[in-house]
Amino acid sequence: MNITTGTDNNHDSLPLDRPAGIPRNFMHGPTYINLDFNLAHDILLTKAGKEGPMATIAINSFNVLNHENDVTYVGVVTSPFFGHAVAAQPPRRMQLDLEFKF
Repeated sequence: MNITTGTDNNHDSLPLDRPAGIPRNFMHGPTYINLDFNLAHDILLTKAGKEGPMATIAINSFNVLNHENDVTYVGVVTSPFFGHAVAAQPPRRMQLDLEFKF
């Protein structure tokens, strides 16, 4: 995360100046933890042999551990939200898939 003053100290019309002695990407964000899971099963739709139309049913789960992964932090020193997250990755999501193969 970059720390900025929120003002245009060097008069280049951009309020992105860093305080003296603070390098770029000075602060580190929190640990990112993510675990996705997929379970699928193929079902043959004909009784003859191993060839023919098939259906696949699957369940997918994203962020199984439901860990809050913050992604956007405020780095402006003069902001009341300095150092706090203002956005996060989505919480646990699940989806059910049904696919037909010919």
